[in-house]
Formats: sequence, structure tokens, C-alpha cells
Amino acid sequence: MSSARQFVFAVRFRREKDEQIFNTINRVDKAIAEHGFSAKRMSKSEVKRMLALYFGTSINGEEIPDIEGSENFDLERQEVIVNEE
Repeated sequence: MSSARQFVFAVRFRREKDEQIFNTINRVDKAIAEHGFSAKRMSKSEVKRMLALYFGTSINGEEIPDIEGSENFDLERQEVIVNEE
């Protein structure tokens, strides 16, 4: 039986400056560590993978695009790409 668990904490920011955001994140990280837990900040791709798994859009956690449908549009030629399979 495994006792390892992973949790995701989200901190919402509104209209804060970069320095305020950095200080708040450091305080949250310190508070988590004071209670005996280790925390790791997620990269953009890790956040996208976690959201895909949570919302059920990706069972295996594969990479999802930043912009939905971008794989079907060629920005250079500004035309839609049709996959005829």
C-alpha cells in the first residue's frame, strides 16, 4: 500500500506586480515547508498536463496545444489544413 500523495495548490493573483507575486509565492512555499511538506513549482507544460488529466481531455497526459485548433491552420499561408483520412 502506497502512502505517497500529490496535491496541487493554486494561488490566484489579480493586478499584482511581478515583485508582489514573487513574494507571495515564496511565502506560500515557506508555509508549506513549515508543515513538513515539499513543494515544487510546475512548468507551463506540467500545468497543461495536469489540467488535461483533471478535465479528462488527455488520458495519457500527452501534450496539448496552447491554442486549440492551431494544428489545423497554417499561419504562414493563412489557410485551413484538412486531414482527409
